[in-house]
Amino acid sequence: MSRRLVALAAVLVMTLLSALALQALVVPVVWVPRTLVCVGAAGLVATLLRSRTPSAGLPSLGGLVAGLVASSAVYFPDQALLRVLPTPSTISAAADLIPEAFAQMRSSYPPLTQGDGVAFLVTMGVLVAFVLAEMLAIGAWAPAWSGLPMLTLWAVPILLGSPVSVGVLTAAAAAYVVVIAIQARDDARYRRRPGQPAVRATILVTASVLVGASVLAPLLLRVPVPIRVHPFYELVGSSTTRLDLGLGLRDDLVRNTPTDLFSYTGAEPAVVGPLHAYTVAEFTGSDWVRGDTGDAVAAEGQVLWPSSLEGVDLGTPIDIDVDVTNLGQDRLLLPGEPRSLEVPAEVAYLAASDEAVARIGGEVSYAISLLPRTLDGAALTQLQPATDVDPVLLQVPETGYQADIADLAREIVADAGAETPYAQLLALQNYLRDPSRFTYSTSIAAPETPDAVWDFLNDRHGYCVQFATTMIVMARTLGLPARLAVGFLPGEAGAEGTVVVDAHDAHAWPQVLFEGVGWVRFEPTPGVQAGPPPEYAPETTAPATEQTTAAPSTALPTAASSAAPTSTTADTGGSTEGESADRSGWLVALLALLGLVWVASALGRRFARLQGTDLRERWEHVLRYLERLGIEVSPSRTPRAIAADAAEHLTPQTAAALAHLVEAVETASYRPSETSRASDAEIEAWVEEVVDGVRATLRERSDDRVGV
Repeated sequence: MSRRLVALAAVLVMTLLSALALQALVVPVVWVPRTLVCVGAAGLVATLLRSRTPSAGLPSLGGLVAGLVASSAVYFPDQALLRVLPTPSTISAAADLIPEAFAQMRSSYPPLTQGDGVAFLVTMGVLVAFVLAEMLAIGAWAPAWSGLPMLTLWAVPILLGSPVSVGVLTAAAAAYVVVIAIQARDDARYRRRPGQPAVRATILVTASVLVGASVLAPLLLRVPVPIRVHPFYELVGSSTTRLDLGLGLRDDLVRNTPTDLFSYTGAEPAVVGPLHAYTVAEFTGSDWVRGDTGDAVAAEGQVLWPSSLEGVDLGTPIDIDVDVTNLGQDRLLLPGEPRSLEVPAEVAYLAASDEAVARIGGEVSYAISLLPRTLDGAALTQLQPATDVDPVLLQVPETGYQADIADLAREIVADAGAETPYAQLLALQNYLRDPSRFTYSTSIAAPETPDAVWDFLNDRHGYCVQFATTMIVMARTLGLPARLAVGFLPGEAGAEGTVVVDAHDAHAWPQVLFEGVGWVRFEPTPGVQAGPPPEYAPETTAPATEQTTAAPSTALPTAASSAAPTSTTADTGGSTEGESADRSGWLVALLALLGLVWVASALGRRFARLQGTDLRERWEHVLRYLERLGIEVSPSRTPRAIAADAAEHLTPQTAAALAHLVEAVETASYRPSETSRASDAEIEAWVEEVVDGVRATLRERSDDRVGV
């Protein structure tokens, strides 16, 4: 098999593996099939051209053109001539699609699950990276430099803080090593000792790169990126209480060294409960979005609570003093009960979101007068969910899996015999806290569907954001208004009654709105992280039933069904039969492409034997032996001149074989259209004759030196 053909295949594998680094930003099903077609077409054409021409750049250019033509066929068939060839309309359609793609990336949380524009950008990036790598590794014989285009693919998710697969990275690195091993020139002519100017230039360039990187890197990190990424580790890894608003369900939880953020005195953690800074109500199916927080009112001199406290039983006031090391935001930390504040600054209260705004920053101390409500199971059982609420509190994202989530919620409450809203919420909470069903984990599985909640219900591994969001969505399917509170667990009591809260206490939990008492907290996150649930929402101690009793009624899609939702109504965004047919068509197209690549490889091998890579490699192999005889074999000399000098040191038979080999090299290099060529067997015989003859001559010289 042609050496260059194997190297090209390795470059293709390296490119496709590197492209998988983007799966954390864009779900693979969106772009992988069409990218395979385009890059496969580029590789096929480059393979054929490499086998027919010694040109360094023409095959790469031809591959790029083939990839662009393929992209017009898979992305813009309606604007393409014969649904394949690009036209001015194709270019116009691509120009219109790109701004839409950037707008979608700015307004969506990764991984993106749809969008032709986003897929087109990914395909173009992978195609260009492949063509550049192929040109460097194959055409320019500079395989080490072929890693630079791959680095651009890996840099995107790394700079955006998205996780990358260690396995994929290792496999891509292995392919890169294979490319270098195949294309490295093992020729003494290319192993010259660097001169002083080259050494000085290398040192200068290296120093310039290091200095430039140290100066430019901080500036580049401040440049806004088109994709809005808000990983949850921004919440837990900070030295301030600033909480990220774009809580997504697709990110791993990365915990840095714990840092003390704030402390308080005056009450035990169990009495205070979690303290929130923000609440969010709009959920898209994969992340929470900050919406309208309502009108602000002055907080001074009043009890801060979103609803009327008329008729609500309040306990004895509890005075709490809070000391924040670095607030880092404009929201104060509030307990989940009615309270009044004493703050050395002007404070505005947002009742709709239950947030206190005080633009202080840095160190701040303030006092809270807590008015705990008397909540117990008996009282909550008599309450009904609030009815006159913002519709967003009941909104369930239309991902195609909302019906499945609703079915599971109804199944859970039915198995628990829960009839009242409070009992239903208790059933949902304790279902999620059941350690035989769910596991607290900071590592999140890769997306399988457009619905992060459905993925979590099937994978059953996650942290507080997954648990809280799942309970909220399931509660909404039962008609119970719910939202997410974001803040910190109450911490642990330390010396002299001081309770310290650190970065690892960052937390999120659900709140449900009841008539008469307002927002009520529940705790679905397992106790390993969140501790015990509220006293009014006790955790069941009975052993769990078999998981098949209250498990998702529809298993996750298999490879054959892709990510098709179980709901098939037209308005749910689920897959249709037409989409299934399209996937089948793509599968057939990919199989056909693989067949064409195999045929091209066979043809390439046949042509390369006579006029391409194999003959060149054999000639260089012979040159290495001639150089050992003392023959000058610099690239500036012609094969015929080299053979003439070598003939003086060889036997007539070996010199004749070398002459035949030179004629074959000249024919392939200067008369490629000539049909009369030496066979592969003849060339191999001449090479063996020359090598054996040179070895014999070298042995004779060695014997003469020792006097044998």
